[in-house]
Amino acid sequence: MRMDTVENQFMREFESLETRIEEIDRESGNMVAELGKLGSSIVELSGRIEDIRRRGYIFRSWLEKDAKKLEEMWRKEEESVKKLMNDLSKLSDRAREILDRLRRRMRSIDVTVGNIRINFLGFYRSEIEDLEESLREHKSQAQDYLGRYGGKLGRTRDALNRIEKTLKIIEEASFNLKEGENIVEAFRATLMGDGKKGGYIHFTDSRFLFEEEREIVLKKVLFIATKKKKVREVLFETPIGYIKGVTKGRVGLLEWTGIYVNLKEGRELVFDVSGNDADRIIEVFEYIESGEVDRDRVKGAVEVKPIVKLECPYCGAPITRKPERGEVAIKCEYCGKLIPIEKLREE
Repeated sequence: MRMDTVENQFMREFESLETRIEEIDRESGNMVAELGKLGSSIVELSGRIEDIRRRGYIFRSWLEKDAKKLEEMWRKEEESVKKLMNDLSKLSDRAREILDRLRRRMRSIDVTVGNIRINFLGFYRSEIEDLEESLREHKSQAQDYLGRYGGKLGRTRDALNRIEKTLKIIEEASFNLKEGENIVEAFRATLMGDGKKGGYIHFTDSRFLFEEEREIVLKKVLFIATKKKKVREVLFETPIGYIKGVTKGRVGLLEWTGIYVNLKEGRELVFDVSGNDADRIIEVFEYIESGEVDRDRVKGAVEVKPIVKLECPYCGAPITRKPERGEVAIKCEYCGKLIPIEKLREE
């Protein structure tokens, strides 16, 4: 009975050593993968930015500057990072080699012989402790790189992810942008009310739109739909300037996160959106409504000329109401003619 207990204890210690070696291999591999992913993400930024510009996205002018700065920083330390990755790979290889040797040795010994057990475990335990110490040192260096670059990369990468998602949505939209109009951001949303309608919220630099997306059945066999098609249709649009405000709140009985779009005319639109998108939608509205969107265009994009003429071009009467963002025309209170907003802008 006592011998069984000793042998069981030996096997538990052996399995513990196995686990420690496997953990060294796993953590080393994870660090190599994370550093490799970090480097690839930084190097890919410029190409991704070029792609969204080619596809017509003109806002977030800081992207190029941030990406260039980050890439320059990375290039200075790239060789050091590669050396660290190589060291971690060797550490992982060493761990697998020790594990293989440990298991082969285990199959060839008599675990009932006490002195063999002691020498056997002691020898490998010492090797494993050395590996663990080396892993701690290398992991600390890796985490330093990941921490310093991860935060800087996150802002730029997150913005690009949102823009790429937006461009995919707008490129499949059922409506066309107007001349001089540009997409800012789009979100998946559900319009609440009589019959929920799923679709997309679109913010351009001049309009707010909701586009419904639904499936229609094209073919049925024995009352079962065998062929379907997704169709999209704009259900609501308004100039940005007609919106009084956008707020976050609960939607429905289950405390879903949503937004309330309050129009200056008194009407309210309620949308169910994801929690993160609710805050983001408010930020985008304020970004456009404040005029920051006009100052945040890339170099070479067509500038929005300010409205400087404050009299009717037809009758000369003063214009008493300031045009709202997104309006294309305003009615003269004196002669009654519609004045295209472009006629009031700086030439």
